[in-house]
Amino acid sequence: MSYKSYKTTGFASGTHLQGYLTTPRSTIESAFGEGIRFTEGGETKVSIEWSIAFKAEDDRTVHATIYAWKTEGYVPSLNELFRWHVGGHSLDALDCVYQAIEKVKEL
Repeated sequence: MSYKSYKTTGFASGTHLQGYLTTPRSTIESAFGEGIRFTEGGETKVSIEWSIAFKAEDDRTVHATIYAWKTEGYVPSLNELFRWHVGGHSLDALDCVYQAIEKVKEL
């Protein structure tokens, strides 16, 4: 499985909650780089987000988002254990995120 993390919110459109990931922000950043931060008081209910495109084994593209939902602008510290929301178009998004995070933990 290969993937690319994007500095855009374009993939978030049309995705919806598929599950949760409890891990520190540092683990997510090790896998996907720095997320996009949103300012408090904006129209979004997300304070930080990652948009990732995975290439599945059957050559499909699976879009996933990882985000802090309704935290009122609060971005968890690097080492804080936090419950992140994982979005996508199917449960494949959640599976791909879990696989990428597990690879980072093995390093």
